[in-house]
Amino acid sequence: MSATRKKSVMETVYAKIKEAIITLEYPPNHPLIEEKLAEECNASRTPVRNAIGRLQNEGFVTTVPARGAFVASLTLSDIKEVFDIRRALSLLALEIGMERIDREILRRITNTLRNPAASQTERDEAGTQLHFAIIEAARNKRISLIYGTLEAEIKRIHNFARSRSNPSDMHVTYNEHLELVEAIVANDPHRAKTLLAQHMINVRDRVLRTA
Repeated sequence: MSATRKKSVMETVYAKIKEAIITLEYPPNHPLIEEKLAEECNASRTPVRNAIGRLQNEGFVTTVPARGAFVASLTLSDIKEVFDIRRALSLLALEIGMERIDREILRRITNTLRNPAASQTERDEAGTQLHFAIIEAARNKRISLIYGTLEAEIKRIHNFARSRSNPSDMHVTYNEHLELVEAIVANDPHRAKTLLAQHMINVRDRVLRTA
């Protein structure tokens, strides 16, 4: 096998296992058995072992001596840490770049959130676009880099919470997103920062209630 092909297999296996963890196909504390994963990924055990090592370094996998590898649990401390960092980065990005947030993106987000026919997936994606638009508008590569490393953890935490939460909680989140967009479009930085800070706290607390 060529070096390029080997690298491609490594990346494919890594991405597949990571996606299964994020989407909860492999839930917290799920055992990661090399032989089984190799069969599921149609690969040898070497790329599986490599993927498990990388995911352990990223905090998605834990290993127990004499027992093997498992999907990392989601503790209250983990959730608090992720949301605290996310809130701090988002507020800083909003302060730096609110005037540069793409108004066309905000228009599309508003249309989706106000559309009664929009699916939950579409509304969720609109919320994700809003948060990334705020980060990108800061034009600060370090903020973007740090936020990017949290993205997968945030998705896993949200998927975990959604599987246990009341559907009405999602409608509260959608309304908070809409209010935030309206404040940004109105060029009201004080209201926008207040709404964003409270939204982040509310989401964190809703997630913690499900943990």
